[in-house]
Amino acid sequence: MKHYSNLGLVVFAILFTTSNAWAKDSLGVRKLGEVYTGWNNVQKMTIAGGYAYVIQPDLGISIIDISQPKEPVEIGFVAKPNRPLAIAVSGDYAYVTDMDVGLIVLDVSEPEIPDQVASINSAELRGAKSIAIKDGYAYCGTTHLEVINISYPLIPYIERTVYNILQPEHLKVSGNRLYIGSGYNFTAASISSPATPIKTWAVRLDYELVDFTIHASHAYIADAKRNIQLHALGDPNLPSELFIWQTSTSINTIYAEGYHLYVTGQNGDLWIINIADVNHPKLAGTCKIGSRAYGFTKYGAYLYCMRGSGGLGVVDISDRTNPVVAGGLTKPNQLQSCTCSDSYLYLLDNVEGLKILDIDNSPLPTEIGSFPLPAGTNQLAKMDSYLFIACGKQGLIVLDICNPYQPVLAGTNDECELVDISVQGDYCYATSSTDGLVVFDISNPSLPLVVGKILTEGSFSGIAVEGNYAYITVKKQKNEGAGFGVWDISDPSHPTLSGFNPQVGTEGRPDGLVLQDGYAYIVDGLNGFSIVNVIDPTKPTKISTYKWDFQYAMGVDISDDKAFVTLRSSGLRVLDISKRLSPQEIGFYVESPSQYPNGVAIGVKNTVYVAQYEELGVYDFSSALNMKAETLLPFKASLVTYPNPFNSTMTVTFSLNQPTFGSLELFDISGRMVDTIFRGRYLSGGEHSFGWEARSVPAGSYLLRLTTGLETAESKVTILR
Repeated sequence: MKHYSNLGLVVFAILFTTSNAWAKDSLGVRKLGEVYTGWNNVQKMTIAGGYAYVIQPDLGISIIDISQPKEPVEIGFVAKPNRPLAIAVSGDYAYVTDMDVGLIVLDVSEPEIPDQVASINSAELRGAKSIAIKDGYAYCGTTHLEVINISYPLIPYIERTVYNILQPEHLKVSGNRLYIGSGYNFTAASISSPATPIKTWAVRLDYELVDFTIHASHAYIADAKRNIQLHALGDPNLPSELFIWQTSTSINTIYAEGYHLYVTGQNGDLWIINIADVNHPKLAGTCKIGSRAYGFTKYGAYLYCMRGSGGLGVVDISDRTNPVVAGGLTKPNQLQSCTCSDSYLYLLDNVEGLKILDIDNSPLPTEIGSFPLPAGTNQLAKMDSYLFIACGKQGLIVLDICNPYQPVLAGTNDECELVDISVQGDYCYATSSTDGLVVFDISNPSLPLVVGKILTEGSFSGIAVEGNYAYITVKKQKNEGAGFGVWDISDPSHPTLSGFNPQVGTEGRPDGLVLQDGYAYIVDGLNGFSIVNVIDPTKPTKISTYKWDFQYAMGVDISDDKAFVTLRSSGLRVLDISKRLSPQEIGFYVESPSQYPNGVAIGVKNTVYVAQYEELGVYDFSSALNMKAETLLPFKASLVTYPNPFNSTMTVTFSLNQPTFGSLELFDISGRMVDTIFRGRYLSGGEHSFGWEARSVPAGSYLLRLTTGLETAESKVTILR
């Protein structure tokens, strides 16, 4: 969604509704795609027609081709419109329950390009944890069971509410029965007429139900005490009960087929139980799926297992006495820094190490080489055909990248713990959280030697080197030594302090320091973006600052008179720095707050790359090059409440022309804050509406204040009692 007009705060008489706070917003920046999209909280999945539909609540829905069972391939993706919870597929359509909307319908006739075609925005459906389908009807709900007519998928609607079936958390269809698990209750309903489910019986369990499966006129129920119970469904009035198994760890999913019962535990265990004789079940085989397991779906001779951030695991169960993990689909999920040089992007992943990508021939880069690195790797610098990498406690690692397809280890030095790194000539300059500034002689890259150190009361962090000077951000430590310093390195073995400015007040982001034409550009957490004049290295002088309220600035790169800044939970921002005394934001691309952007690097052809922890984002900023600060309309806010005066409840609805973070607070006439409606919340462009209940606030006059990264708006409100 893009909203560039309709600026202002306008209140409507709409009670307790909230706009979609997860929408993407942009101006002057276009997203070209993602590389290395990571897994996030994979816990729900269904399989239909040779495809696995995998839900990641904070990212979206992945569609995976499993025609080659051991080598699944992601072919389609639906970026998270809201917060998906459960999914069922029927024909060419997928039906998704959602925390914010209710029900979303996707056309998956072409799995490579799934498309949202309909939705039901209903409180009765929001947060539904399960969904089942039969003969043109879908069953789901939160408070009660809702019957949804999907005979025409483009116009779904709630046809009936079944009030005597409460909180349907687990739903499964078998024949003409709908089985419902909820808390301590296990219930059956006849759906001989799919539009009118009729509750036929219910069983009260001793322990809370976790999952169940229906097989051969039996229900196998797993409970929170690690028990598996068998309920015979022959007598619909009183199903008999038989305890058959207990696992060593908590159960999350259970499924029966043929003569076997498949069970996964939360610690990653898989148990296969032979139930040919239900009175005497026997363990057939076990295996470890991963460090965590959140369930599975069986397809042919394979189990497709959900492993949270560990992605999708494939278990071969053709020999049920010896199940083995045969494949899977995993993705790196700790991308933290990147740099571009020539036609290559060098990307650091805290899990898998270095990745080298070709960025010359396509908007989306292609990986051509890699090299494993230890966890805790921070930053890298390139000179000639070598990469110099600050690997945290492992010190310095030097890679020969003469052949980028096959980087090889050239040398190491583990004397110091390193944070950031810069190279010039025969020397490598690295910052350390414990040893200050460390200088390496790299005239022989295979044998880097420490030739100089500077210890400091502060913790050195970001570094950039130019000419005879090293420019360093110093992180606050025990309230000493914080700021921005310049060290004379004309004698690399004996650096000396030339100038220091404690007013830069840095939190010391290693990604956050770039030099250009006598100026240092620094991003520094909540301190925002600063420009420091270093033309005279003995007197580094901060000349301007640009802040985003409630936002943590993470990384920066410079291209001519534009600065590209990443903000935690708020994407990429573009600043016009042609007037260094007054930098202005002229463009942005905001992802959902679940994204975690770190390093940023300017590439070729007006492309910028952002290491977003779980993915590498690729953006085109061509449009921003011609924009001026005036492109963003001035923020003119008017704040009115409805009703006003009020007794107990009021509603505030406003609209924004661009995304920001903000707070809505209530103050008494003396200026003391009385209550907070919300604070530091991400607000997308568009309309927002919030309700507030006065509760114990005394009658009187108060000031309602909206504070955003754009401006502040106030309105007087009166509470009556």
